[in-house]
Amino acid sequence: MSEKDLVLTEETKAETTEVVVVRNEKSEHTHHHHSHHHSHHGHHHSRRHHKHSNKRHKENKLTSFVRHNKKKVIYCGIAIVFVVVLLLFSLDMDDYLHKGGGGTPAGSQGSSQNTTEASLQLEVPFFSSQVSLVNPAVTAYMNVDVSIPANEIFKKYRGEEGTIRLDLGVPVTLSYKVLGMPNGCTVKKAVVYVSENADFTAAKSYTLKNTDTSVKIPHLKVATCYYYRFDVTMSNKAVTSVSGSFETAVSPRILSVDGIANVRDVGGWMTASGQRVKQGLLYRGTELDGAVMANYTITEKGINTLLAEFGVRTDMDLRAKTDNKTGVDALGVGVEHIYYAAPMYTAAFDKGGQDALRAVFSDLANPAKYPVYLHCTHGLDRTGTAVYILQALLGVSEEDLMREYQLSSLHHGDLWGLEQMKEFIAAFDSLDGATTQDKAETYLLSAGVTQEEINSIRRIFLGE
Repeated sequence: MSEKDLVLTEETKAETTEVVVVRNEKSEHTHHHHSHHHSHHGHHHSRRHHKHSNKRHKENKLTSFVRHNKKKVIYCGIAIVFVVVLLLFSLDMDDYLHKGGGGTPAGSQGSSQNTTEASLQLEVPFFSSQVSLVNPAVTAYMNVDVSIPANEIFKKYRGEEGTIRLDLGVPVTLSYKVLGMPNGCTVKKAVVYVSENADFTAAKSYTLKNTDTSVKIPHLKVATCYYYRFDVTMSNKAVTSVSGSFETAVSPRILSVDGIANVRDVGGWMTASGQRVKQGLLYRGTELDGAVMANYTITEKGINTLLAEFGVRTDMDLRAKTDNKTGVDALGVGVEHIYYAAPMYTAAFDKGGQDALRAVFSDLANPAKYPVYLHCTHGLDRTGTAVYILQALLGVSEEDLMREYQLSSLHHGDLWGLEQMKEFIAAFDSLDGATTQDKAETYLLSAGVTQEEINSIRRIFLGE
């Protein structure tokens, strides 16, 4: 991507704020009254002389007071300075906590709110920088020249014989700690709410089980500000709330769906016009039913992720219907399942390939189809070809188009279709148009996709 503010650590360090109560003890003071005798003798003195005498008299009284109350004056001064410093520190901490931030977790002291029956404080993390949602392999790849094959970067991260999965997203961990637990009390219930809105509308809730004090929040969007709030209920019915915020870093949006692989959001990338492609609309990945590859068989947990969390309405299957030998719709009858028998690479320029992609993009122009899960068997060749054309149409740069394609090596290791993809790109570049975006429009129009459908796709993903 064009922005490079990636990766951080997950370690959380707690900081605490010590509150000091200062008491002022009453002291008795003995005042000495001095009698001043004024003589009527010497009326010839000038007014100027009287002013100087009065001034010296006042200075003598102040000096005398300070000399007799030296310790009290010093203690008073120290107390004033301490109170001022404490006040400034408290204001600074309160301002920092309410600003939130994004990033590397560092401990922070959150103050209690909505507390009943007992005084209680919660300590929650604040984030001093943006939070990464990808593993170090992705970060390393996004920071090298795109001409370096992704699989070369990923080899050193895969472990022996590729045992470490790199095609999984990284959740954000939120935790809390109770400070000043009242005697005999325990935590009865803790719930954390996470929302993209400061007023917590459309928030997702996560209930912590038993004595858990932390929860992992998966599938967050990249380059997004999130707000969170802990509501902790004590056994004595005291309820304490504390909130904060963080920002997720710019990166590809890699996702984890149980049973399948190579899953990521097509959104999140920047366009030449400075817009970010909307996330949560189109997901790409492997087949779901294990009809071709048995290891790509979605589980009940994975189905719940696609349906309940991602809200998928349409299974856009780039395979032919005959590829699904089981005949089973993995996501159930509530999800529309469409087969396209789509082409891969330069076959997209054949008549049959154009017809298939015309059907794909006509459906992508229909807002009622979203969210969509788009796939072939491996989520690499046919999927890679269709996504390249789509993202090009939206204005994603040529560099990021190639990065997106090569991210499939996170799962597959080698990109067996890389040379074929380069051939497709060469043919694509020969199309009419000053930019890659123009060339994508030229291709789709020649395939039979209408200008109205092209405009609809752009509105859906860019809000134009």
